[in-house]
Amino acid sequence: MALQRGIWLEIYAVNQLLGAVLARSLEQDPAGREFALYSTLNALEQATPTQVSRVLGMPLTTASAKLNRLVSRGHATRAANPEDGRSHVFALTDEGRRVTLAHNERFGAVTRRVRGRLEMPEATIREGLVALETALREELRNLEPNEAPRV
Repeated sequence: MALQRGIWLEIYAVNQLLGAVLARSLEQDPAGREFALYSTLNALEQATPTQVSRVLGMPLTTASAKLNRLVSRGHATRAANPEDGRSHVFALTDEGRRVTLAHNERFGAVTRRVRGRLEMPEATIREGLVALETALREELRNLEPNEAPRV
């Protein structure tokens, strides 16, 4: 008998599978496990922990810790934020960009193979994910402390 999974279990399983594919395709490289972080910082060119946390949907403290790990590896720089002295701005170093490019090339091949196995248009999947992300972000805002729930 096949297990009937709800949407949250489906999403959890997909997330776990994505993590396994990333780990294997990027050869267990510690930087590979943070592929999304490297790619985000590369795309933004420079970012604060707050910006990274919003883009990736992770807690601010997690984003800060991960960005600081990039700095300790020599893959990113940290500078005082000229717009807010209480914050820092992070940017990839040349080595960080090289690592990101190498990961993009390896993961790109995996991405093409997975896309070839999809049984529905990628655009349809993306629409559903965007709608789900929007709903989850709204719910998270409603759950923020010191805010009245939105109706």
